[in-house]
Amino acid sequence: MKYYFIIILLFILLISGCSQVVHINRNSPASVLEQINITENIPKARILLDDGTDVVGKNVHVDYETTNWFEPKTNQSRKVPNFSVEKILQIKSPSPSLSIPKYMLGLYYPSTILFRSIVKTYDKEKEIKLASGIRVPGKYIQVGVDSVFWFEPLSGQKHIVQSSKVKQISILDREQGLKKGGLFGTIIGVSLGAFMGYAAGSDNWLSWETKAILLGLGLGPVGGGIASQLGKEKGSKTTYIFEPQKNSISKSSVQKE
Repeated sequence: MKYYFIIILLFILLISGCSQVVHINRNSPASVLEQINITENIPKARILLDDGTDVVGKNVHVDYETTNWFEPKTNQSRKVPNFSVEKILQIKSPSPSLSIPKYMLGLYYPSTILFRSIVKTYDKEKEIKLASGIRVPGKYIQVGVDSVFWFEPLSGQKHIVQSSKVKQISILDREQGLKKGGLFGTIIGVSLGAFMGYAAGSDNWLSWETKAILLGLGLGPVGGGIASQLGKEKGSKTTYIFEPQKNSISKSSVQKE
């Protein structure tokens, strides 16, 4: 009976979901910010700025605050903040024609084939909670040491605010929840099947070991399938909390809520 209680408890923990909390402040290392942002290099691209400027650049480098490139026409290197860039179109060689825009900074296009976010969390659900308590959905979030940028799909506007005005960013990863749930459920199913085989004991047909193996192999996929859907529904949530007044960064252990 004790084993059944443990298995039921594990399922309750699975359904409750998994959350992770990361605290961010001015002294946070770049590696923490890169959990939200992505850094990429583009060999050659066409850069469109929000003032209407259209330039071709080489060795384009995008990080979480700025876009850098070398401009062959002027033989100079340029660096601009990301919020002033409308979009970047990668140029394929040897043809000079434009490819699908892979990196969009703050400009929304309705067709999914036209863009990919520069943020790792492109296909994840995100919510920004401001210091005033207001919660807003956000896309294409870029986090720097001093500022946070995001695109708000409901209003169609770009926002850039000081980090001190942002209380937290929550990211819900349903795919990760599905994977964790599937693994967790498979382990539970196999364990339950093995215990049932052991409890049934041996008979003239099968030994308890064989029963345990067969039941484990049968219940493992079933448990994995059910738990993966529960995990996908609940998702795996990571919350980044901004604490500008603190001098240290801490990361809580994974906790259930």
